[in-house]
Amino acid sequence: MRQKITELSNYIAIKEPLCYTEADLKTNLGNAFQNLIDLEVLIPSKTATRVKCKDCDNDHLENVIEMNGKYYTKCEYSGESSIVEVTQPELNTYEINKPALLKWINRGLKINSKANKLTDNLWAMGKLKDRNLYLITLSGLEQTIEEASKANTDNNLFIWLGVNPQIGYTSYELLSIQDIISIKNNKLELLKLPIKPKNSKAKGEDIALDKNIVLTKDSRLLLVASGNTYNHEEKIVPQAHRIVRFLYDQKDYETAYKSSELSEKLGINPHRVIPTRIKEINKICDKYKVKQIIVPQPNSKWILNPDLTCCKQEISQK
Repeated sequence: MRQKITELSNYIAIKEPLCYTEADLKTNLGNAFQNLIDLEVLIPSKTATRVKCKDCDNDHLENVIEMNGKYYTKCEYSGESSIVEVTQPELNTYEINKPALLKWINRGLKINSKANKLTDNLWAMGKLKDRNLYLITLSGLEQTIEEASKANTDNNLFIWLGVNPQIGYTSYELLSIQDIISIKNNKLELLKLPIKPKNSKAKGEDIALDKNIVLTKDSRLLLVASGNTYNHEEKIVPQAHRIVRFLYDQKDYETAYKSSELSEKLGINPHRVIPTRIKEINKICDKYKVKQIIVPQPNSKWILNPDLTCCKQEISQK
């Protein structure tokens, strides 16, 4: 059934108000088609006057011809073609009603506020516990991250139409529509959202890099301390975790390393990935206005930021 959700996502991602035939929708969405009509996520549109040619392999449209109460097409590119009957499901068309989908999601999540369209692709859905929930009607990861940056609130969750990568991170907490909506008994079903608590606590095996920065064992950064908890939590890729952990484990924080040296020691290839991962880490730090974890040195080298508390403690013990 995940394939049906993928097909639905593809329809939602189209910005233009296009019409889709009943025949195509039933093929792609299966028996969930009727439920989407009941939810008004699919709304009837005008009867098609042009349909895909049924008489040749070329992907083109032909005008619908009415004769004696029936409908036909005739391929204009084939001199030998005859008229071909068109069925009513091929003429019936529907449009995607995005506000109805958002209303259904909000009702299922017990969010009382009405979804508000901020841009062509970004909808503010309201508060879910202590989180601001948004829907991004895009399926490309880079475009989704760019759209998420337009939200002017903190502590956000974003539902998007793509599939979360198995490896990697974004500086935004993205929830794939694949993970929150399923089709069961031919009906859309809203699954429980995997929401993490706002405040996170550091554990014994976690590393305190600074007062406001903790590196966890499972490749997360806890940021901005409030007593013994942290207000923000960001996932980083394993490569980024290994770079920070290596520089921390050296216990000689005055030694800087070239990207090629870090690449060789950590088995991260190609070595040009190293600056990219460091940039990703520091972008998170800049976002929450905490110290950058890794800073550049002369001769294209990298070093753990000497201003971090962990570095100052090590130096004071020498």
